[in-house]
Amino acid sequence: MEEKLPIKSDRELFKWGPIPGFFYYTCDVKGIFSHFSGEYHGECPWPKSILIFKDGQMIWVNDMAAMVRNGKKVFFKYVFAKEKKKKVYADWKRGVKRLDEIEKRIEKTDLKKLGKDEFMKLCQLFFDQLLEFWSLGIVPEFAGYGGDKVLVAELGKYIKNKIELSQVMEILTAPENLSFYQKEELELAGAESVTAHAGKYYWIKNSYAGAKSAKPDFFEKRRRKIPKNFLETLSKSRSETRKRKKVVQERYHLPEKIMEIARAIVSSVSWQDERKKYIFIFLHYKEIVLLEMARRLSMPKRDLLNFDNYEILDMLREEKRYSGILDRRKAFALVMNSHKFKVKNSVSAGQFWKAYTEEEIDRNVEQFSGIT
Repeated sequence: MEEKLPIKSDRELFKWGPIPGFFYYTCDVKGIFSHFSGEYHGECPWPKSILIFKDGQMIWVNDMAAMVRNGKKVFFKYVFAKEKKKKVYADWKRGVKRLDEIEKRIEKTDLKKLGKDEFMKLCQLFFDQLLEFWSLGIVPEFAGYGGDKVLVAELGKYIKNKIELSQVMEILTAPENLSFYQKEELELAGAESVTAHAGKYYWIKNSYAGAKSAKPDFFEKRRRKIPKNFLETLSKSRSETRKRKKVVQERYHLPEKIMEIARAIVSSVSWQDERKKYIFIFLHYKEIVLLEMARRLSMPKRDLLNFDNYEILDMLREEKRYSGILDRRKAFALVMNSHKFKVKNSVSAGQFWKAYTEEEIDRNVEQFSGIT
């Protein structure tokens, strides 16, 4: 008997994936539901979501209509409102600083020498802070699902031609600041030592499929491909972007409110791009902690990848393995809604996977190239 789908597949869905990924590396997004959708701003929660894992692949499924509806609320309350956005961003950055302090502590500590209670306390501190990271770090992404629809509706009052509207939308939402990758490439282009650069950005190849240290030869190959006039090209592109925005504002007599909406969307994209850096970094430290947990449990790392942070901590606390290990090797799913999380077994997960996935899976993805 087939289980009822948590989200109807005939609706317009937002789907991220299928891509290579494991639960352990992605489970911190539960903070979106336990924190963001709870005590901080529960009046506009992230809607019900489904995470499905199968054969080293993952997909995240959401109801697009619900995403847009609540995304609009988040956009106006936490992004378009400048002072509120400033406060939320500052709160998030303070959380990032706390996360960095914990990561440095992990790096300086010989985890093997810690007693059980000490090790678990450090892990708990780290995992709790990752939930906090996502509770506010999700704001720019969530706002984006509603903000673009708000901008389209406002532009529609002044531009009736759909093709022209699409073109103006693209111009107004074009980023003006350098992206995370562009900044890193500029540093790489001007680095006196590629080895030193690799020591600073060793985490840049990390993904939800795992932590993978980038070696100097990786950066050397990339450096050879960077144009000599890279900085000049970027500067010219940014200047042209600003000019195009002024041109379309004058051509279509767009009011300042529309320009403010567009600037708010651009700032969200920039914040989300900044978030990517910290995700890559904390994945490195999650890997360090994972290896030590696997050692203490005498379990293969691959099996622990199918569990979240706190499930593994429970195994350490009780000094026994979780009973569902074999089933999770096949497939499993996590249905998330507000503070509620329900794990579905391999049979249900297989049904969900079949219902929600139709695209060809790219098993060769090694690096995030878009917004994370």
